[in-house]
Amino acid sequence: MSNEKPSHNGIIEKLTPIEKKILLECGKMNISIKKNVREETIKKKMPDAYLKDFNKSIKNLIAMGLLVVYRPHNYGLSKEGRLISKRIKESYQRDFYSSLKILMIVE
Repeated sequence: MSNEKPSHNGIIEKLTPIEKKILLECGKMNISIKKNVREETIKKKMPDAYLKDFNKSIKNLIAMGLLVVYRPHNYGLSKEGRLISKRIKESYQRDFYSSLKILMIVE
């Protein structure tokens, strides 16, 4: 029997788009256990289409151990959540700024 945790890539693949967006925004703000964020701050950065299932996604992230409740409606990222949010942020930046690299070469 192996008690290994799933790899970060496996966890990222299991996340819904809303959960990925929540972790992306937390990664952009450099949230940790000691630096936490209010629920309203995360909601402001979410598209309107994602707000319907926002509370369910927060509960799922807490159940997975990626998000930590600091106070009611105030959250921080666990150590593993911080690593996963960093990976999501890096892949987002790579995808978003890949076209910018082409523009710089053309000039």
